[in-house]
Amino acid sequence: MTLVDGEKLCPDTDAFSVLDVGCGSFPEGDVNCDLFVKDVGHRVQAGKSFDAKKIKNFVLCAVDCLPFRKNAFDHVHSRFVIEHVTDPCKVIDEMVRVSDNKVTVMCPFWLGDKLNLNPTHVSFFNKKWFNRYISKRNVFGSVRYSRFKPFLLFLSVPSELTVELRKLVKQ
Repeated sequence: MTLVDGEKLCPDTDAFSVLDVGCGSFPEGDVNCDLFVKDVGHRVQAGKSFDAKKIKNFVLCAVDCLPFRKNAFDHVHSRFVIEHVTDPCKVIDEMVRVSDNKVTVMCPFWLGDKLNLNPTHVSFFNKKWFNRYISKRNVFGSVRYSRFKPFLLFLSVPSELTVELRKLVKQ
């Protein structure tokens, strides 16, 4: 496995504790991975370009097939990635596989997402979806609304979910 420059081998993950899956131009992990090495347009912050060569320990890979061994990281997190994939269960399963302890997933809430009309989103989520996922896997977790958007004059609707998962038994 190679880093984005094609010359360095992927670092030994024993020395790292956090994997950022789908980091884009906002890396927060000790190891950061994404499918793209250039900006794909929808996640750029004004004035901030995406240069994978400047991201520490960047690994080019698909999120549904992470190139790391089981239990390689203490914490795996992903911000606003799973709504872009057609099989989100497979992606979360991969994050759980490479995590030794904790997985955190942030994604748009389906209603806020539908109101936003983002054409790059192919999967939509609510608390029930994640609770169903948790009940079918060897994990326990919590799902909460983490951001709200104003709607009409006196109402607000959830716009974001944060999910925390932990393994019941080390796999």
